[in-house]
Amino acid sequence: MIDKVAALALTVAMLATTPAVAGQAEAAPKVYGSDRNFEAWNLHCETRTDAKPHVRICGLMSTVTLKNDAGASAVALKLMLRSVPGETGRQLSVDVPISAWLPEGVRLTHAGKELVRLPFVACRPDSCQAGAVLSPDQLAALGAIADQADATYQLQTRKTVTLTFSMRGFAGGAAALEKSLSEGV
Repeated sequence: MIDKVAALALTVAMLATTPAVAGQAEAAPKVYGSDRNFEAWNLHCETRTDAKPHVRICGLMSTVTLKNDAGASAVALKLMLRSVPGETGRQLSVDVPISAWLPEGVRLTHAGKELVRLPFVACRPDSCQAGAVLSPDQLAALGAIADQADATYQLQTRKTVTLTFSMRGFAGGAAALEKSLSEGV
């Protein structure tokens, strides 16, 4: 008899919580997004309407993919310039493979000159991320590059990896990022 009472109590408890769970699903935040392409870079903005005032988050992103010996493509590098709530500057982050040697960070260079060094911030199961809030001078130096730049980091084996990525469209995308954030469009 106790087992039936326990089962009945559990069933009642589950039924009692079902409307709350359903209500929570209906109350999920509404997010409106938009995308714009700037040659090798893509600007994505989202507005969350559940926050008062509404929160607008935007990021300018570029991805480098490489093919392995079998011909399969894989993401080798992901770069993102984004707004950070509460910060006036823009954060540049770079995702690299999990096999990166963390103490060295990632160096972004152009024509042999180091533009910025990004320290590692965190790792996820599939990648590690380096990033920092850029100074206006660093952002301007990146925006002045019309062709390509390099991201250099070390693997845990101490092998140095340098990946070249396109900067075509970065300056226009960064300007559109600022405009999107200031106008809220």
